Amino acid sequence: MNRRVDELYGDDIRSVGFMYADFRRKCGLTQRQVAAEVCRVQSRVSDLETGGVDSRISSLIMFATTVASLTSSRS
Repeated sequence: MNRRVDELYGDDIRSVGFMYADFRRKCGLTQRQVAAEVCRVQSRVSDLETGGVDSRISSLIMFATTVASLTSSRS
């Protein structure tokens, strides 16, 4: 993550990633399942969840929408 962005928003970005990870787990999905669905590697999902990279909101929305879609298709 960009050092200045991390200084200003690092905790907030990590909090959003942690909330997304909690959502994914509560839906019963693994990082690998989500990554496969959006054609990304599992480590990219991990990075998003831990704030390990400078993630765009659009990426977070894409992953969250995928989790919601996979969960609804199970019903």
